[in-house]
Amino acid sequence: MRLFAILALIASRLLSRRRQTESQVSPFIGNPFSDMSALDGAQAFPDTCAIKAQEVILQQFFNADFDESKLRQAAFENGWYNPGEGTPCEHVGRLLEQAGIPISQKISGFAELNGCRRWQ
Repeated sequence: MRLFAILALIASRLLSRRRQTESQVSPFIGNPFSDMSALDGAQAFPDTCAIKAQEVILQQFFNADFDESKLRQAAFENGWYNPGEGTPCEHVGRLLEQAGIPISQKISGFAELNGCRRWQ
């Protein structure tokens, strides 16, 4: 569920930035509280948090409905989702990519942050 919330926030920010003209660019992107209205409930399966997060992004990006079950099936058919296990990290975002939304991944970011030292 944590990944779902993070990806939903990223989608909110991406869409808000996309909707702004260059003269309106501000340091703040989106409004997570009002953008939460795009969420249509929790994931339908216990192992589809990454798929549900991508569904929300797709719905906001294209302003159209997407079906979690169909996205789950597409992810399974492409080898991006394993029933009972979920979506491996390296495949999170593949549904977005397939729809033409550019993605950028950083798999080991948390480990790198843990290794950083504070400047004193």
